[in-house]
Amino acid sequence: MMKVSLLQPFLLALAVVHVAHGYPNGPPVKACTSMYPSGHKVDAQTSDPPYELLVSSNTVQLGQDVTVTLKMKTDHDPAYPYFEGVFVQARMANCMSDLPIGTFSVPENDPFLRVMDCHADRPMSAVSHKNHTHQTEKMFTWTAPTSEPGRIYFRATVVKNTETFWTNVYSPYLEDDTDDSNVPGKYCEVQSTVGSASSLAAVTSLVVAAVITSLQLF
Repeated sequence: MMKVSLLQPFLLALAVVHVAHGYPNGPPVKACTSMYPSGHKVDAQTSDPPYELLVSSNTVQLGQDVTVTLKMKTDHDPAYPYFEGVFVQARMANCMSDLPIGTFSVPENDPFLRVMDCHADRPMSAVSHKNHTHQTEKMFTWTAPTSEPGRIYFRATVVKNTETFWTNVYSPYLEDDTDDSNVPGKYCEVQSTVGSASSLAAVTSLVVAAVITSLQLF
């Protein structure tokens, strides 16, 4: 019983640290669909983001390379002078799928950016940070797929710190010249509340309780 008494505070503290702190080495694969940093355990900002996603082309063709730039807006609020976390994907602008499309590449030996395989059949389908150094502008390249034509846009979750981040940073649409459907594009709904983080906390508590119970039985 003494072992349990000594370990219980440590295990509970470990659970709190795991839930409360963000992802200093980049988001986990489980965040690929929602692009929401649930480990931060707070709601996303709903104000106009101080960041913008710029693209080198307003049209897209199969296999085309597009330069994407994430940067501070010229007139950004001085309270937000940098970002320290990013998660970027390309999505179809018809909201019929939440899968990322195309592939990304980052400059060789970039000290801040990395590419992620968000799905087994979609390698290099996202860009994220790999540390929490402060940044004001980053550039990377997206290559359109050789199939799946259609209007696309880039979507980003951008983090200023653990308590302050935006999930609604979008690029302009990239139009597909071969698409003559005349269906208007739309930015798909994003998660902006911490509901999933509460679930994570509950699961973590259950795991800790199970460990303590097993120690008691032992």
